[in-house]
Amino acid sequence: MHITKVLHILMVLVTLSDTLTASNFQTDFLRRVNNHRRKFGCPDLRLSNRLCKSAGEYAKFLSTNRDEDVPDGSSVCLTYDDPLSCVDNWFDEIKYYNFENGAYVYEAEDFTQMIWKSSVWFGVGKFISETDGEITVVAKYFPVGNLRGTFVNNVPNIYKNLSSSNLKPISCFSWIFSTIVLKLGVFKLFCLFE
Repeated sequence: MHITKVLHILMVLVTLSDTLTASNFQTDFLRRVNNHRRKFGCPDLRLSNRLCKSAGEYAKFLSTNRDEDVPDGSSVCLTYDDPLSCVDNWFDEIKYYNFENGAYVYEAEDFTQMIWKSSVWFGVGKFISETDGEITVVAKYFPVGNLRGTFVNNVPNIYKNLSSSNLKPISCFSWIFSTIVLKLGVFKLFCLFE
């Protein structure tokens, strides 16, 4: 009887530990996603328990049904490494996105969904295969992104702001004046831009 109680307590602790790990995973994942969104001036997403549950169930389903289409508002990542690396993998798709064109690009759809400005809610789930240890990660967003015709408003072009900067290049006069002033030791501070 004593061994049964000990086993029961151990099972409860393992279950609680798994729940805490999943919760930490979801929070850490969301934090990393929001860090990337902030680079584009997009508001932070909020964690949805309903979307997390749905993402976890879909991750389990996809682990054995590889040929399924991924529904809109979802991103999928398969990895044997740290599942948090999926966020950076999706962000790396930025290299395929044309900010000047502002249109859908298949190779960048996880990136654009992740920073989609009008998405508010977020959920993430994972499933670890018992056979080979592969981790299926699914992220879900609501409202869904990647809606044709709305990319310009939802995928901010941070490069546009950098290229239209008000900073003027340094003039020859400013450089010569600054050099003379420094050499004379009259001023320690000087202006690089007019």
